[in-house]
Amino acid sequence: MKAFLVIIFIIFSPTAVLSDWIKFISNEEGTLYIGSSDHTQVLDGYLYYRLLLQFTEPDKHGFWSMVEHKKIDCNIFKQTTYKFTVYKLPMGEGSGESWKPQEKWESVKGGYIQNLCIQSR
Repeated sequence: MKAFLVIIFIIFSPTAVLSDWIKFISNEEGTLYIGSSDHTQVLDGYLYYRLLLQFTEPDKHGFWSMVEHKKIDCNIFKQTTYKFTVYKLPMGEGSGESWKPQEKWESVKGGYIQNLCIQSR
């Protein structure tokens, strides 16, 4: 019976929902999570990963969270956001509305991103 209760707790635990996301930083506007390394992939020479912004309250359009889909060129340490998806539910849950911004490459300054590049090689 004890083992059964432990299994039920693990399945329905809030951390089970967050297992794809690693808390990165928080401020008064919300919390930023980065996708776990299990959900990064290398394709056509680029490293792909995701960021999730969980707002402390919904924005003026009623969105609680947003996912940025990122692409990195690890050879020159530059990245671009290739898609945004906003959600009316917390933590990127439910169906989202997506759009693709104009491609703009920026230098990567964070050690975490550089570590992702090194690990992907």
